[in-house]
Amino acid sequence: MTRDGTFLIERGEIVGPVMNFRFTQSIIDALTSVSLVGRHAELASEFFFSSSRVPALKIEEFHFSGRSDH
Repeated sequence: MTRDGTFLIERGEIVGPVMNFRFTQSIIDALTSVSLVGRHAELASEFFFSSSRVPALKIEEFHFSGRSDH
């Protein structure tokens, strides 16, 4: 499930926030359709006090299975 911080982007510009989405697609499958990788990496918090430094990714094909009520 996506977390807060999911935005609608049109023509390369952030238009506004969107509701959180559920997805069941494998991250490995999603990574096979990456077409762009950002130049700068952001620190992304994870569970159990760990974190990852990750760049923005443009994924051409990603399938969502539903949305959250909040």
